[in-house]
Amino acid sequence: MSAAVCKDVTQRFGDLIALDSVSLEVRTGEILGIIGPNGAGKTTLLSRIEGLAKPTAGSIKVLGLNPSADAHALSLRTGVQPQQAALPPRLKVGEAPESLSEIEGVTEVERGHSATASASASRETASRSTTGARTSTARPSRTTAGAEAPKGRFKPVRLAR
Repeated sequence: MSAAVCKDVTQRFGDLIALDSVSLEVRTGEILGIIGPNGAGKTTLLSRIEGLAKPTAGSIKVLGLNPSADAHALSLRTGVQPQQAALPPRLKVGEAPESLSEIEGVTEVERGHSATASASASRETASRSTTGARTSTARPSRTTAGAEAPKGRFKPVRLAR
């Protein structure tokens, strides 16, 4: 079964051709790496696969859905982690869950359950920090080098410019 299929995907920005008839298939269980120099079209291709914009020409299917037409249905079945994710600079930590849940369409009732759990955790952390106990035992990972490779087949795709 195919997880994603791109057929002759082309993207033009005026006279600039960012993607020129790109075709690829990612089967279920495969891991795809898209590599290439700056300006090769990597981000443009991924944004079309995510459904953030329609390609000028060609077709894309992800899990059998058209990312442009079925963006909401697809977002419920997939997730994307940008290389550099950040919250808006003026957003306070306590406002982040509410703000993000509004974007994702989480109801106020669902938010209430999360907020209650979050508030309990915050009170517990605050009480531990006033007693001098350590508030976290987790250690940040220093590097992913040498980490075990994900299971499945890795299929690199090079976009040349």
